[in-house]
Order: sequence, then C-alpha cells, then structure tokens
Amino acid sequence: MRHPPARPAAAEARDRTWRARGGRVLPVLVAMAAGALVALVSAYALWPRGSIDLDEIVYLNQADAIAHGDLAFDRATTVPDFRPYLSGVAGDRVVFKYQPLWPAVLAASALATGDHRPALVVAGAVAALAVWSLARELTGRRWAATAAAVGVALSPVFVTQSGTALAYLPAAALGSAALAAGLRAVRTGARWWYVLAGAGLGLLFFHRPYDALVTGLPLAAW
Repeated sequence: MRHPPARPAAAEARDRTWRARGGRVLPVLVAMAAGALVALVSAYALWPRGSIDLDEIVYLNQADAIAHGDLAFDRATTVPDFRPYLSGVAGDRVVFKYQPLWPAVLAASALATGDHRPALVVAGAVAALAVWSLARELTGRRWAATAAAVGVALSPVFVTQSGTALAYLPAAALGSAALAAGLRAVRTGARWWYVLAGAGLGLLFFHRPYDALVTGLPLAAW
C-alpha cells in the first residue's frame, strides 16, 4: 500500500501560520460585519427617509454646508427667517449647534458617493470593532469579544441609532476605542497605545466634550 508523500515541514508551518492568522482575524471580521449589516438595514430599510428625531436635520444641514466649504454662514447673506434649524447667530456668522467632526464625515460620504448613508454603514462596522476591542481587553478572549460586539450590534439602541445621522453611536465608538487603547497601554506598557488612547479621547472631546470627560476620568483613575 502506497502512502502519500510527506508534506515538507515548511508547507506545514505555512499552513499553521495561515490558520493562526485566520483565528485572529475571523472574530474581528464577524464583529465588523454584524455592525455594518445592522447599520445597512437600519439606514436603508428602517429609516429610508430619516428618523423622527429632528436633530438629524441639524447634522445633515451642517454636513451639506461643510460639503460646500463652509463651517458657518455669513450673517449678511442669510435671511434671519430662514436660518437652518437649531442654528444661532454669533457676531457676523450663523453657526450650527454641534461640533463639526461627525458632520464632516457625513459630508465626505456625500461627496464621495452622493449619499451620507454609506458613512453610517462604515460607522456601524467601526463601532462594532471598537466594542470588540474593549471586550477583548476586558475578557482576554477573541470570540467572547465577538459575542459582545454582535450582542451590542443587535441591541435596540444600536439598531435604531446606526441608521440615523445622529452622533451618539460615533461617540460610543470613540469612547470604546479610547478605553480599549488605554487598557491595552496599561497592560502592555507600549507607548503607542497611550498615544492612541489620547488621540481617541481628544477626538471625542472635540466631538462631544461631556462624553470625553465621562470616559476619560475613569480611565485616568485606572
């Protein structure tokens, strides 16, 4: 009876390497796919014409202004009776209520695709990745982190928020990512994780200052 020729050790080592890489990457891809899919369904099926929350109008108006190169409007060229919803007058400028970070992302999506909703799908995937990273640090297990991220993606808050232009989900994503980076920095002592944690908190402070304080103070104490 003839036996198949033995595989070279180098080929077996490559197979083990690919399997190990797949075991590391697959849990992350599952989590991100869940977040993206839920956001996709929410944006295009649940809220195809926008939600009932009027604050969406503010973000979309601000995104439209940024897409046209304006962070604020000139007061002299704006009819007061037709100012954008929830805008105010500061000196000679008509300004929006919210910080421009998230509207800038929506504007970039609109410029690239003609629609702001692809940004919502990407944000859903990134939010799931941020939750996965935080759960991975807290549990030390990749598939447990995937279960946590998928569970969050299927939660009513994620389902309803991910398909809107509201800024709560991006804030949660930044907060989770900053916490995950901070915990990993403390665990490993790696300088770049401290840098990433600080960058995440800085972006979150620019986006929603109160959320950054709520996230950053416990992390600083830790």
